[in-house]
Amino acid sequence: MPKKVVKPASASGGSSLRRYAAIGALVVALVLVGAAVVMVMNPGAVTAPTPTNTPTKAAVAPTATRAGTPLPTVQSGPRVDHVKGPATAKVTVTEYSDFQCPFCGMFAVQSFPQVEEKYIKTGKIRWVFRPVALSYHLQAPKATESAECAGEQGKYWEMHDLLFARQSQWSEKGGAVELFKGYAKALALNEAAFAACLDSGKYGGIAAANMTDARAAGVSSTPTYFVNGTAIKVALPYEEFAKVLDQELAK
Repeated sequence: MPKKVVKPASASGGSSLRRYAAIGALVVALVLVGAAVVMVMNPGAVTAPTPTNTPTKAAVAPTATRAGTPLPTVQSGPRVDHVKGPATAKVTVTEYSDFQCPFCGMFAVQSFPQVEEKYIKTGKIRWVFRPVALSYHLQAPKATESAECAGEQGKYWEMHDLLFARQSQWSEKGGAVELFKGYAKALALNEAAFAACLDSGKYGGIAAANMTDARAAGVSSTPTYFVNGTAIKVALPYEEFAKVLDQELAK
């Protein structure tokens, strides 16, 4: 039986295959171009990648918000108050504040001077200031001590005002203590006595001790103000704060 002979493809057959391959490649290219056009014209047609369940790294420290800055937990200790206004005033405002807290600084610079003029100096309200220090505000404890050391020379509130007014100068600087000593000169304090007081650390526990009272009072952020016992947990503009005071005075 004769063997079957397999003939090689003819030249014309090869040409046909190549032509079909070229046509196929052109079709694929057109499909891809069309898909790209659809994606550009209709981004919603593109399926978003499925999110993974990989947990994200937590922030090292809480971020300050409009509502305030979270307080850390501290050990117990005695409370320290600084007061303006008569004890007989109809309204008492108790402020929990951190010298390094930007929202506390905003209120101290923008609102408190007006509150003092209209309400404190006229005897309408009594203002109680209790400084605390958040654990990640590294300069706040020494700022608190600086005010206490100035208070030894009768200028607690002057240092209070200066620390808040110049907060941007020292709040993020490692050499803040030297700046505080410079503020003593600006307030015409006995610089040597102030420096000795600040270096001794004699008031080092005050900010932490005040935190215990803050916790007991239900404070969860700075600044917090209690107006006859009603909490305000935000640094209000003067106009808004004045409305609260006027409402309380009208009762």
